[in-house]
Amino acid sequence: MISTEDRVTRKSVLRYHARQMDSCYGARMTGAGFGGCAVALVRSPDVESFAISVADCYERATSIRPDVSVWRAGCGATLLSPPEIAGLIAAAAAASTDLSHRFRRPVR
Repeated sequence: MISTEDRVTRKSVLRYHARQMDSCYGARMTGAGFGGCAVALVRSPDVESFAISVADCYERATSIRPDVSVWRAGCGATLLSPPEIAGLIAAAAAASTDLSHRFRRPVR
């Protein structure tokens, strides 16, 4: 059985290693309760090597290979027009994913 303290220590490995790399602007742990994750803000050209290095470090420290997801920051929340919403819903339907529950009626 893994205690809560063990889980915090394991996530701390990710955060600590990320902060040691020059390409990392900052890293922190996030999530509630058991599990959670570490999030790092990384210079774009270095993302791939950063992800591999952090995953390798975590695996060496814990014998567990972590899942790494790379996300690019967007422009933030925006108000979508009805045609834009319809286009997103149509694209989701084509991909067999129902995202219609995520969209509210547009504000006018």
